[in-house]
Amino acid sequence: MLESLGGINEGLLFKKGKIIKKVPQKEIISVLKEEILNMIKTA
Repeated sequence: MLESLGGINEGLLFKKGKIIKKVPQKEIISVLKEEILNMIKTA
């Protein structure tokens, strides 16, 4: 399971309830997409 949480000018990505990345708000979509594609490749 992959989750995202947005804050002021930054976002956090969680995997299995643990923070895996802290990224700038403008990059959250591209980083989230990259993580999803990585999950698909390793499944």
